Amino acid sequence: MTMPNTPATREELIRSYDLLVGGIEDEAMEDEDRVYGDIIRAAKGKLVESLTPHIIQLAWQEAGGSLDRLSFGDVKTYKVPVQSNYVDRLPDEIRNYINARKDKHFYRAKVDRHVFIDGMFIMGI
Repeated sequence: MTMPNTPATREELIRSYDLLVGGIEDEAMEDEDRVYGDIIRAAKGKLVESLTPHIIQLAWQEAGGSLDRLSFGDVKTYKVPVQSNYVDRLPDEIRNYINARKDKHFYRAKVDRHVFIDGMFIMGI
């Protein structure tokens, strides 16, 4: 699991956004071989992937969370297990069946980055 190199401030995030968006716009206007929308769409993905961990980190800090508890994963897929509190509410026969096969019952999250608190998957970005 990885972490953004340094904690970002709101001002640094705004400057980065302005710089990236300005560069995207300039590239899209100058490149005659590619469709404008394609350049914007591709750059948007890179923009989201680069800024989002910093925004999450800043929000976590402002909420009083310790940065030692927050981490990011670069793995593209992650197995999200069946929640025990859900399984516990099922009828006995179904609950027993799922509990005996927990390793086969999961949701495979496919995102660019994963956010963890205390090593537990919280969300994908």
